[in-house]
Amino acid sequence: MAKISFSGTSLSNNVVPAIQSTITALDRVIAINNSMSVPAGFSHASMLNEYRNTISNVQSSFRDIQNWVVRSNKALETTIAKMNTEVASVRTEEIMERGNAVS
Repeated sequence: MAKISFSGTSLSNNVVPAIQSTITALDRVIAINNSMSVPAGFSHASMLNEYRNTISNVQSSFRDIQNWVVRSNKALETTIAKMNTEVASVRTEEIMERGNAVS
């Protein structure tokens, strides 16, 4: 009997922690940016605000990707388990293939 297998170990052990590390690094960048005191009338204040917004958006995107990877991993494992259950219920003595009996 055929069995479908999937291991999310690489995703769980490598991809998710790498994304989390990126999110943590972006947290530090945002904290540094937020702690900066910008003098009134500084000509590049708007650029710093845009930078802060961009970094926050990038961080949000990484969180979305991380959540998607975790959800997809779980969904795929569940789907494969269901498929294996279905495959196990198929009679394997004789399966018809285009009118020919295959054992």
